[in-house]
Amino acid sequence: MKMKSILFNILGIIALTGLSLSCSDDFFTEPAGNRITPEGHYQSQKDLAISMYGACVPLQTALPRLLLVDGLRSDQMNVTGSSNGYMIDINNQVFSSDNPYLDGSDYYKTIISINEILKNAYKAWEKDPTTIEDLPKYYDGALITIRSWCYFMLVRMYGQAALINDNLASLPDNQVFLSKQVMIDTLINQLNPYVFTSTVYDEPVLPGPNTKALLGELYLEKNQYDSAAHYLKLGVESYGNMRMFKVGNEFFREKWELIFYDEPAFDGKGNENLFVMLYDSRRDQYNEFTGWTINGMVKPTSLLVDLYKNQPNADKTLGDIYRGKCFTFDSLPGQTDEYYISKYNLEKGDPYSTYICASRAADLHLLLAEALNRKGETPLAMMLLNKGISSAK
Repeated sequence: MKMKSILFNILGIIALTGLSLSCSDDFFTEPAGNRITPEGHYQSQKDLAISMYGACVPLQTALPRLLLVDGLRSDQMNVTGSSNGYMIDINNQVFSSDNPYLDGSDYYKTIISINEILKNAYKAWEKDPTTIEDLPKYYDGALITIRSWCYFMLVRMYGQAALINDNLASLPDNQVFLSKQVMIDTLINQLNPYVFTSTVYDEPVLPGPNTKALLGELYLEKNQYDSAAHYLKLGVESYGNMRMFKVGNEFFREKWELIFYDEPAFDGKGNENLFVMLYDSRRDQYNEFTGWTINGMVKPTSLLVDLYKNQPNADKTLGDIYRGKCFTFDSLPGQTDEYYISKYNLEKGDPYSTYICASRAADLHLLLAEALNRKGETPLAMMLLNKGISSAK
């Protein structure tokens, strides 16, 4: 658990001036006080890494809300008698500007912080140079990928997003908003120069989504299926010889639940969890989504529960014993027919520290299959889904 401990400590550090503040007028007038300035902070590669993780701190709030909105808008979650009015509105496909679960400000905080890092990262490389020639470029690429992912989430939710080109040293006079399609084109152009192509050393494993996989998803959103399949395939083959798809015995049958316990670090064999947001309740970093589930504010839909209960087994019995009850969902205490979503309640004794995975290898697997299917290669897509990447190759 050494990796988790390190990341928890990093996430507890707010390295940049704007990370812990909302973007109000006070943000621009408040004196610096004891806050760390860019001039004093970027002294080493370690400082740069701290900044990268620190920029993602606002996503600790954004990701539980993203799970909630996605679940209530789909066939995964339903409201209960304990749900508040804002949750009920989302479940009824009613969206208002004052709904706190639809607040996109945390994505913008991350975007602004990343702009700050990109503006100052050269200082760290000058004071602590690397022997790997392209490493600064790929750090920039990782930052731009996280920023692009935030923009992508915003345009998916709102249909448009404000394009912020700097670290907002002052309030802009005329803020530019881009439509979803224009933003996606902008993100593709920004990401393309940072696709890893070097054969001299292995691709660096840096925080955030995989750059090539995100490019593939953006092309998929544009209905450009050849490009989508090309970049998604590159994404699942990233990071040297490590296998990105967990379709073998690593997560077979009773081992399936290990997907949700898997340490968010590469172990030399591949990794299911690609982009993970950590929480630690001992440091006041709470996974709010866990609270909404174990307190019965949202529940799995009957459709979801029934699909797991009616899964046929080889011995002609029914019920997915490896992924159904006690894994994806479970009964509320004392209520055998009332269920809660249990797969986000994994840290036994400390459920509010359960991490959220924003990107899994399985996501890339499904996106690649979708791109192949939509470009007319349905047999290959089905082979990928049913037999795995080795057979599909």
